[in-house]
Amino acid sequence: GAADASHVFVQDPSLDAPLGIAVVGNRVLVSMAPALVEYTDVDGDLRFDPRVDRRRVLLDGFAGHDSDHALHAVVVGPDGAWYGSFGNDGADVVDGDGRRFRFKGRGDAPDALAPASDDGRVYVGGASFRFDPSPGREQRARAFEVVAHNLRNSYEQAFTSAGELFQNDNDDGDASRTTWVMEHANAGFASNDGTRTWVLDRRPDEPVASAHWRQRDPGIAPAGDVYGSGAPTGIVVNEGDGLGPRYRGAVISADAALETLLAYRPVARGAGFELASTRFDLVTTNPTRELAGTDVSRGERATGLAGYFVRKAMEARGRGAQEAWFEPIFRALGLDRRYVAPAGADPVRFRPSDVAIGPDGALYVADWLDAYVGGSTMADAQRLGAVYRIARRGAPLPRPAPPDVGAIDGAVRALRSPAVHVRALGFDALRREGARAAPVVRALLDDPDPFVRARAVWLLPSAGLAARARALVHEDAALRVTAYRALRRAGEATTGDALAMARSGDAAARREAALA
Repeated sequence: GAADASHVFVQDPSLDAPLGIAVVGNRVLVSMAPALVEYTDVDGDLRFDPRVDRRRVLLDGFAGHDSDHALHAVVVGPDGAWYGSFGNDGADVVDGDGRRFRFKGRGDAPDALAPASDDGRVYVGGASFRFDPSPGREQRARAFEVVAHNLRNSYEQAFTSAGELFQNDNDDGDASRTTWVMEHANAGFASNDGTRTWVLDRRPDEPVASAHWRQRDPGIAPAGDVYGSGAPTGIVVNEGDGLGPRYRGAVISADAALETLLAYRPVARGAGFELASTRFDLVTTNPTRELAGTDVSRGERATGLAGYFVRKAMEARGRGAQEAWFEPIFRALGLDRRYVAPAGADPVRFRPSDVAIGPDGALYVADWLDAYVGGSTMADAQRLGAVYRIARRGAPLPRPAPPDVGAIDGAVRALRSPAVHVRALGFDALRREGARAAPVVRALLDDPDPFVRARAVWLLPSAGLAARARALVHEDAALRVTAYRALRRAGEATTGDALAMARSGDAAARREAALA
């Protein structure tokens, strides 16, 4: 197939290696370290014209220009906040409120302790964060908050409508993972002060899957599904009908090294979620899990003395050494960045780099088609790529018109959308309506679709229905956590609400009370 039409939206000299894109209404967010850039298409012609349209830097200070461990894509959460992530190149960000947040990265002095941020906490490595895009000082986004830190390289994040956050951590080694993210979590990649890698701290009998994410250290969040070698990239939660009932509610994670779209049906277990036992292949061109054209396969070619030097070089990199230090060793051993596919190998492979659910309910997959993935290497001199549309065979898909969120009924239609950023527009419109939206919000609480019910709960405080949300905290087990989160994010949670959660028989409710 081919696109009906395509054209260039913007060309910008600063965009030489962007790692993420998000479209929210007429706003296009591009993640290009050191900055998160917003292009606003004022006239709606889908072409950026600086004479009419606006360009704004929302946040900057993200390390790793032209690195895959830098700033990744933005996604709007069910609470209306905007969320982003970056890898362990680190960051030094000042938001529109003038607050500074520092994250020790892999390029910083290895023996230097991680510095404290203005919120009094110490952060290392990659992180998940949220912010308010409204402009503050120097037009920067406001209310920057850290959701979790000490990730390795979280390419993207995905929310359920209930507010559960999932991410995949990018690693070509033996410890790629898909994880449920708990607020305030330490994800366990580096030591807490940022001075030591997992390789240095690994216990003699500890498996890589445990050591890589410090699962025997106190205060570290559960690692989730650690499934071995891979290179996870985009991730999305499917809450639509376009793929059929079996896949409704599935977390779908793209892994470029495995040439596979992994899928999960998360199951609540204790205060978290079970993922590993629910994993299955949604789409794969590599059922044997061959790791062709990856950093892992390159490392596997290094044995004996060569293997020793490669391991020492990678350990030095883990302690913060720059790549220039060990690249000569790689070249001397015939393991340099230039990748040549073995004779007879397919020069094009399925390399899914992102996944998204469209307004029509179909799954859209971006593929960079390269014979190699990882280590800042590429083998595709033509720089090809493709986008695929996947849906149920034989099932007609709707072509929904853009909803008119200026009217309450249009905003409700948008809130029902399977596309994350379409329903974000509906949520924002209903939230701005305030008490005028109360009747429809109240009605949505009885909607037969559980995802729609969860989305409505987040609107209760803004619609003047905080008392109704408080009732859910006490009475409705299925929505208890979502209701309490909605109250807390709106600044309306009370000590009594927290005590009710803490006394609950539900471990997830007690978790939320502890996190408050």
